[in-house]
Amino acid sequence: MLPRDVTTASEPIMNVPGSVHERLVRHLEAAGASFRQIHHEPTPTSADAARVRGEPIGCGAKALLLKTGEQFRLFVLPADRKLDSALVKRQLGVDRCALPPRRSFWR
Repeated sequence: MLPRDVTTASEPIMNVPGSVHERLVRHLEAAGASFRQIHHEPTPTSADAARVRGEPIGCGAKALLLKTGEQFRLFVLPADRKLDSALVKRQLGVDRCALPPRRSFWR
């Protein structure tokens, strides 16, 4: 089963001004979440990010922007896990779950 949406901050994150990073940090702080930030060079894979952090890969998370049906959704999961797209499709009642084409990001 997919986790349910949980929002504890008073305002939806997409309505908060600032960069994505700034909005995410403010949202986590408003929700009282415990987190730390590590600044490092870009890492193309979860394994690279774990290496830079000096931690096992399972300590991190990866974010996947997917097109499910006609909607874009962000999935965040442990870095050492794979997304079960068949489960996502069943749970959301859609027939498609895939990485969007690169050109979709620039519309």
